[in-house]
Parts: sequence; C-alpha cells; structure tokens
Amino acid sequence: MEDEKHEGREDPPAPVTPHGLARLAPAVDVVDPTILEQNIANWHQMRALLTTYILEHMQEGIDYYTLRVGGKVSKPSLSKAGSEKFLSLFNVHATFRKDDETWEMLGRPAGVICYICELYTKRGELVGEGRGAREVLKEKDINKAIKMAQKSAQIDAVLRTGALSDAFTQDLEEVQEPEEPLVRQQKHRIVALLKLLGVRAADKAGYEEVVQQSTGLALVPALYPDIIERLEARVTERLRTRAARGGKRTGVASAVEVRACETSVTRADADMDEVHA
Repeated sequence: MEDEKHEGREDPPAPVTPHGLARLAPAVDVVDPTILEQNIANWHQMRALLTTYILEHMQEGIDYYTLRVGGKVSKPSLSKAGSEKFLSLFNVHATFRKDDETWEMLGRPAGVICYICELYTKRGELVGEGRGAREVLKEKDINKAIKMAQKSAQIDAVLRTGALSDAFTQDLEEVQEPEEPLVRQQKHRIVALLKLLGVRAADKAGYEEVVQQSTGLALVPALYPDIIERLEARVTERLRTRAARGGKRTGVASAVEVRACETSVTRADADMDEVHA
C-alpha cells in the first residue's frame, strides 16, 4: 500500500535558474550564494581596512587636497604622494608606456601626450592600469607634460585598482575659477618669501616642488596661509641667525631687503602666473 502511494506522487520540480544567471554561470563564480556571501564579507572587510588606513595615514595637503569650487569644498583629490602610499600598501609598482590607442581615438592631435600606467605585483602579475594625457602647449614644456601625464595615469590606476573613487578624485588642479585678489596677493607673498630664502623656480611644477620641500605642504589655495606662515618663520629664523653672526650673509636677505621685496611684489607677476589658482 505504501508503495502504491509513492507511485501516485510526483517529485517536486527542481528550482529553475533564471535565464540570465544561467548564461553567466559558466563565466563567473559569484552565482553560488555561498561564494557571493563570502565575497561581500571580504569586500566589507577590505573597505573597513582602507577607510582606517586613510584616516590614520593620509595627510591633507600632502597626500590629498581639496579646493573650493563654486563656493563649495570639493571632493578630496588624491596627489602623487598619496598614490605612492597606496602603491606601497598594495605592494605593487608602476610602469609606464605610451597610450597610442587613446591618441589614435583623439584623432592623433599634435602636442598631446598620452600614457598608460600599469601596476604589477612582485611576481610580475598585472593587477590594474590607468590612463593620463596632457597638452604640451598647456604645460609649456614637453618634459613637464610627460611627468604630468604619467602622474595622472598613476593616480587613475591607483583609484581604479583600489576601488577608491568613492573616497578620492583626481586632477582638481585643472578646475580653475576667476582668481580673487586675496589669492593673488598670497601667491605674490609666497614667491617673495621663496626669493628671500634664495629659492627660485621656473614653472608651476618647480614651485610645487620647492614649496613641498620648504614647508611640507602642497601648493594649493586652501593651504596658502599655512605656507606663508611657515615660510615667514624660516625667513625670520635665518635673519636672527645672521644677526647673531654679526651680519654675515647666510643666503637670505636683510630686513631692509625684505621690505624692499615686499613693496615690489609686482615684479613677481611672471613667476606667479605659473602657480595654479
């Protein structure tokens, strides 16, 4: 009798895999709910670790910076120094090659330099890449244009590989607004103080480098007051050292020269035009 009951009962139908997932199943592993759940848990753990690292080790004005655009503070922009920290964290190194594909897509424009940055593990495994481009005419120097294109490509590669676009953007220095009188005055002051310290630069990249070396800060408008404060402290310190040595020159201008330089800051116009807003 029991056998007869089983003979009249049909087994329940097997679950049907949605058509879309069925097509994807051979290509991806996350279709399995268990694997998907583990991947999500790993992703949340990785994001938590990266967030902690950013909060504890990334310094504003050095590793990233913000600008005021349209009266609002921008999303943090990752700097070259910041991207290098992430390269070290991810234990990868960057290599560069010309991006002929992008250049072809742009119509082979003269004076445009395109690069691809590829990120490799120590075992030589390619784990990510990014792209960057610059106009030689805009940068006014081909070597500088190459460096800037490579910098953009590296930052792009780091943001893509680390999935960091929710925390950072890049190249905000290209976003410019009409310059306010106060910002221009601050620029003049920075150049004047650098000259008093015996430091000069030929272009924007040069000023960024010397300001970074002299103050430890990135040359962005939000940090101009801090840059000026640190440069003034260095000038004052050197003047005091010179006075203690009986007026012997130490590579820094005298107090009279300081006042003379401050009253003729307009002479620095050509230099200041190279410093971004």
